[in-house]
Amino acid sequence: MYRYRQLLPSAASLHSNRTVVVAVCYDHTYWAVINCSWNTFLLEDIGYDLTQFRSAYYKADTTVEDIRQLLLQHIGSALTDPSGGDVFRQVDVIKVVVKQLKGFCHFTSKEAGALTQSTVTAVRRICDNAAGPNSTLSQYKDKSQGSVYIRSQQSTGYKFQVLLQWCFSS
Repeated sequence: MYRYRQLLPSAASLHSNRTVVVAVCYDHTYWAVINCSWNTFLLEDIGYDLTQFRSAYYKADTTVEDIRQLLLQHIGSALTDPSGGDVFRQVDVIKVVVKQLKGFCHFTSKEAGALTQSTVTAVRRICDNAAGPNSTLSQYKDKSQGSVYIRSQQSTGYKFQVLLQWCFSS
């Protein structure tokens, strides 16, 4: 007779999270909210809105604040509330993936890089605020994942991760 026992991961939260994918372009902002539970993926929200900046400079602090306000307005609870509220499923880890922009036509590579960096800064500020003042910070760069920024809330076990996903052109 054979006995089987279920294998459990050392960190179950790695297999159960809310992943929010964000792309802020010069004219539109796009997002998708996905609940990931083991090998099941549930699309919880998807949308876009017009992007309007008060500054003509993508690196300006007002641009960062405009991005932050736009994201909080549309997907604030997905980014900040692990309990999910009335809309999303409860998770312990919220991952935000910021898509690296590329230049095209009249949108240069330099502008794309500046707008991507402002988006990363805005999302990091959202996560810092959601994790609270007693959270711990961990940052590293990974070849496969890109830039990783993690805020951990020790008292609750919640984690807020920001990943800058690099796009490679062929």
